[in-house]
Amino acid sequence: MALTPEQQKTRSQGIGGSEIAAVLGLNPYCTPLDIWARKTGRVGDQEASEPMILGTHIGPGIAKAYAEISGRVITHIGAYERTHRHPELPLAVATPDGLIRKSKHAAPYETLECKRPNPRNWERWGEPGTDQVPEEVYLQAMWTAGVVGMSGATIVMPAYSLQSYYVPFDRELFGVMYCKAERFWEDHVCTGRPPPAVPRDGRLLSQVYHTDAGDSIAPSDEMRDLAIKYDVERESEKACKDRKAEIAVRIKEIMEEAAVCEGSDYKVTWKSTKARIDWKRACIDASIETDSYTRPGTRPLKITVKETR
Repeated sequence: MALTPEQQKTRSQGIGGSEIAAVLGLNPYCTPLDIWARKTGRVGDQEASEPMILGTHIGPGIAKAYAEISGRVITHIGAYERTHRHPELPLAVATPDGLIRKSKHAAPYETLECKRPNPRNWERWGEPGTDQVPEEVYLQAMWTAGVVGMSGATIVMPAYSLQSYYVPFDRELFGVMYCKAERFWEDHVCTGRPPPAVPRDGRLLSQVYHTDAGDSIAPSDEMRDLAIKYDVERESEKACKDRKAEIAVRIKEIMEEAAVCEGSDYKVTWKSTKARIDWKRACIDASIETDSYTRPGTRPLKITVKETR
């Protein structure tokens, strides 16, 4: 969603709904180190990715469509009007996608969360009408409802039809979440001490520590063990790649010009792709004739092994 500078400032001084699952280590796309690096200014604000831009424009449309289909009264659509802060818990902030009311002039009683459809994770969503949503979405909805003081949150996502889910507010769970967020803030943000990194933090660490100071650190048993383990894994990876290449070569020898080999519990394909236009060459040569700029198709080797039961 697009936030105003004032909203961004408010969120920088607390934990937002889209951040809480990462702080708890339960977001598959974001880590505690990500949040720490942004809150402490080690890295700049995340650049708007294509999915984020799509979400900013699609979200209000989803909210309006849900209002029309469900007949429910929804206000503050688009979350541009206000980022909320809990009246008693200063680190808890949230920017809901909308507020649901029983009537136009009644007080809101639910928050609305609009999610952009992603075919890659549809299997993580359960039956509409339930609270069976991805864990990070569930925690975001719980956090936002708690911050704004609502009885729960409705989550809407268009798939083949407009699907809605409901997460009732759980005061005990919200309290546990806040305690963990507060501990994260005190232990890491206030002190500047980073939380433990996970394997997918490699790129982020390169951003945080993007230049060296030119000095050396003292050797240690831990560093020696890590260096040896890394070398062993590197050699193992190389040997694995070599074995994989040998197997692939043998499969191609057997396949020759065949495209498919399928057994009861496996399938091997080696199909030619269509030739594609090499637009870079075409632009360099400034020619409108594209036929002479096609590249030969490839034959990617794909192997699928079915799980035996």
